[in-house]
Amino acid sequence: MATILCPNCNYENEDKLRYCINCGTSLAKACPECQYANVPIAKYCGMCGYAFTETTPLETADSLAPPSPRTSTQPVIAPASDPKQADQLGTRELIGERHVASILLADVRGSTELMEQVGTEDWVDIMNRIFQVLEAEIYRMGGEIDQYRGDGVLAFFGASSVHADDPERAVLAALFIQRSFKQFARKVQKQFPDIDLKLRVGVNSGEVIVTRIGNEQYYENTAMGGAVALAARMESSAEPGTVLVSQFTHQQTEDRFKYQDLGEITVKGISEPVRVYRPLKPKKAKRRYSQAQQWIGREEQVERLRTAVEDLPKGNGSIVLVNGEKGMGKSFLVEHVRQEVRRNWILQTSIETGEESVISRPMRWFVGDCRSYGQSWPYSVWFDLINTWLHYGVKRTHEEVSVFFKQETQSLWGEEKDHYAPYLQLFLNLPIDPAVEAKLKAMDAQTYQKNFFDAVCEWAIALSEQKPLILNFSNIHWIDTSSLELLKHCLPLVDSHRIMFLMTMRPVRTSPAWLFRHYLGTEYPHRLVWIEVPPLGPSEADQLIEQVLNEESLTAKERKIIFERSEGNPFFIREIIRSMIDRNVLILDSDTNIWSITDLDAVAELPDSLQGILQEYIASLSVEDRHVLQVASVLGNQFWDSLLGQVLEMEPDSLQTHLTSLQRNQLITEGGHEGFLGVVYTFNSTLMRDAAYAGLLKPQRSAYHLRCAELIEGWVEEHVEDTSYLSQIYGYLAHHFNQAGKPEKEMRFHVLAAEYAEKIHANDE
Repeated sequence: MATILCPNCNYENEDKLRYCINCGTSLAKACPECQYANVPIAKYCGMCGYAFTETTPLETADSLAPPSPRTSTQPVIAPASDPKQADQLGTRELIGERHVASILLADVRGSTELMEQVGTEDWVDIMNRIFQVLEAEIYRMGGEIDQYRGDGVLAFFGASSVHADDPERAVLAALFIQRSFKQFARKVQKQFPDIDLKLRVGVNSGEVIVTRIGNEQYYENTAMGGAVALAARMESSAEPGTVLVSQFTHQQTEDRFKYQDLGEITVKGISEPVRVYRPLKPKKAKRRYSQAQQWIGREEQVERLRTAVEDLPKGNGSIVLVNGEKGMGKSFLVEHVRQEVRRNWILQTSIETGEESVISRPMRWFVGDCRSYGQSWPYSVWFDLINTWLHYGVKRTHEEVSVFFKQETQSLWGEEKDHYAPYLQLFLNLPIDPAVEAKLKAMDAQTYQKNFFDAVCEWAIALSEQKPLILNFSNIHWIDTSSLELLKHCLPLVDSHRIMFLMTMRPVRTSPAWLFRHYLGTEYPHRLVWIEVPPLGPSEADQLIEQVLNEESLTAKERKIIFERSEGNPFFIREIIRSMIDRNVLILDSDTNIWSITDLDAVAELPDSLQGILQEYIASLSVEDRHVLQVASVLGNQFWDSLLGQVLEMEPDSLQTHLTSLQRNQLITEGGHEGFLGVVYTFNSTLMRDAAYAGLLKPQRSAYHLRCAELIEGWVEEHVEDTSYLSQIYGYLAHHFNQAGKPEKEMRFHVLAAEYAEKIHANDE
């Protein structure tokens, strides 16, 4: 494969690239006539047809008009005051944020040959339309395009707009891109029969730095890092017409897609072979449930849900809200009870009939998933629920679904079918009589919505009269507003029908469901079953660790460290253990079958899979609140408002506004007043503090550590008589000078801390 050296960092890039994937420097060949930036291997300008010579230079900052700066809320590189400093390392401060993002690269196969076949004007027109196809699917899934290349795009999911499910969004976008591109390619082939357009797409997830490259006149905001380089290798290794994803992306999305394991490939620039996968199609997320799983610390919650489900056939409708943070086991709990009900019914039926094959479900249980990227899709969760009814336990083609729908609606409503079925047909995109469709579309919006809502209610009522009905809304913190309106319209059914609305949610303040839960407590206190899923306690965490590893693995101290690090979150415990195994920090002795930790300090490293979850929450804050949170994380798990204000150089009133906002978002808690340091605040979660800290770049961290240490050093000299704080402050200063890279200062305060400890006979310290 031909390569081209980057003039800035000498990295070997593929010759079709317009930007260096290692440092972001432009590799484009600038046309002397029209200034269009072409791929380096171009023989003719793709815009005006100018014939390049072998001496035509690559694009430089002076050869083209500056790119339009991309809008971004992220911090950027502070430009050097003297342009001559641009060639000197370390002469300007790198400012930005570190994120775990998913990167998508798409590239049209043989675009240069295509230009030769169709001519420059048609080639430019085709490429522009291709870009429209690509960007439509990327933006629809919440991604952002970073670069348009001569024959493809580079896009990020999670660079500035962060979501916990960014890997899933990226893979979905890749599959949708291939689907839309193939439709477009067929149209092109009708016009140019000899052309067979194909697209290669690569996806990788990993750490990137969101920053600005360039100087004051010529710059652009972008994301950079090794994860981008690996995504480029995924794209170049993909078969034309397919998508290729890395192992890390596969790990994050294996429950959401059907994958083909393609084994390991050798990737240039990476010493070890890389395992790659081809996503084939989306699939319903598997409810990760094991019959052998012990429901550690969840017995009370399981019993409450079980009781509500068992009461349903007696005619007691209900609204069940299962609330808890990500990873607490809400979906596990719901699935456990669902499987238990089904298993008990099978067992009872077998005993009564003597036939194990007789399985008649005692109730209907339909699941609809609310997804973060579905919040702009009206009634998306209801579409899921009604489709589950049409496919319940059976795979049907679109034609079979249409036949089944007519049979079922006839069974549900008889002669009244025509009052309700057409609204569901139109909603589900099923075949409908043209005259009826025209009549529905001629209705004003208010009348149509009322009739549609009534049709959905009558559907639920009719089903519940046959069997008890459970409508399971998963993750309603992501519910779209249209689905929520329809849900509110249907809620009164619980007073008179065997219907349960079962919902799981996280306490997300920005979600429409945040106020909805208060609405339920006010309007339906007699039907509401509130189930809170709290963190595990130390003994329960021990049991879970034993279950994941085995009883004899890890010492009590090691288990305690994992528990404290995870803050009792079952999912976090599993991810921390998996991350340690992946990093060879947790090793299995094949002879004794016992796991042991090789480096206790490495347990503190936050797994990438958790960083995405925590960064999503941090990214939802305003830019100013996020900056205050990040600088506070430098000060420590505890910090003081007077010190933080000095480090930030922020007025007290302004700082208090941001601290109040962070308290309202349940990120920090206010404590008492501690002398000259001011009011003490504490992070509610050490994991959240670590994620905020991880978002800062190393130069930023060092600068804030140094400013913090120098401020406290000055205050100590003024308040040396306040001896009650000296022991803590000397150690605190040593830590900050260490992180700032000032070993001589660090040693001085370590000695002072030791001398003070000796003075008060704290010999261990």
